[in-house]
Amino acid sequence: MDYLVRKDTGTRLAYEFFKARKSQAESVIFIHGLSLDHNIWSGVVDGFRGDYHILLYDLCGHGQSDAVTQPLSWDL
Repeated sequence: MDYLVRKDTGTRLAYEFFKARKSQAESVIFIHGLSLDHNIWSGVVDGFRGDYHILLYDLCGHGQSDAVTQPLSWDL
C-alpha cells in the first residue's frame, strides 16, 4: 500500500494503484462500504487489470488508513 498524507494533520490515506497497459486507458475507482476495506474488491480487480487504470483505497478509519481526529467538513 502507498499513502497520501495530509500535510496539516499527517493523516494517511492508504491506496493501491494499478497502471493499465495503455497510458490512455480509462480509470476505475473502487470504493468499499462501511466497516470494510479495499480488500473487498480483490476478486473483482483481476478482471479489470491491464485494460484499465485502477485505484483502490481505504476510507478514513478503515483498513490501513488513519482515523480522522478532527471533525470533517465540506467547504462549498
